[in-house]
Amino acid sequence: MKFKIQSILFGHSFGGVLAQCYAAAHPERVKSLILMGSGPPTAQEIAAAQARLGRRIQALIKEKIITGPQPSAPDEILKYILPAYFSDPKFRIPEEILASSFRPDIGPKTFADSGNWDFREEEKSVTCPVLFLWGEDDPFGVEMADVSKRALGNSDLTAVTLKKCGHYWHENMDDFFREVEGFLKKIDQRRTF
Repeated sequence: MKFKIQSILFGHSFGGVLAQCYAAAHPERVKSLILMGSGPPTAQEIAAAQARLGRRIQALIKEKIITGPQPSAPDEILKYILPAYFSDPKFRIPEEILASSFRPDIGPKTFADSGNWDFREEEKSVTCPVLFLWGEDDPFGVEMADVSKRALGNSDLTAVTLKKCGHYWHENMDDFFREVEGFLKKIDQRRTF
């Protein structure tokens, strides 16, 4: 008996870009995708999404929700801007997020080194089941989600908007895990050997 090895990929934020890119390049190796707050398959939308995040940060500074002088230490910059990533900017940020390492120069360098990428056409080869989760108040904007969902149009797409949720699932963990568990059960019923 010959076994067909396939993976279930999970990607959050830029990790979702990598998961989508891998699935587009190797659709035969991907059983399904789970994407949460995923970045899009085009660099052009990344720039627009970053601008939307920047406007949200500025609005929270103006509202005095993000306060104090902007720090210069990389890890302190992340803690300073994190409220903008949540639906409720006063949400108690989980320790695992606060403990994340952060270098503000890495994102721009990654995008610059990646060039003006666009793999929307290649993504048409993705036909596997996809669970696409998006926080209703993700600071990167629903426009970014829409670009990915359109590119995944040939997949068996399940799109879910998580209420009272920003870029991270922590604000609505019950719905997040219920959706993921339900999706995985559905996928498990489709076993292929």
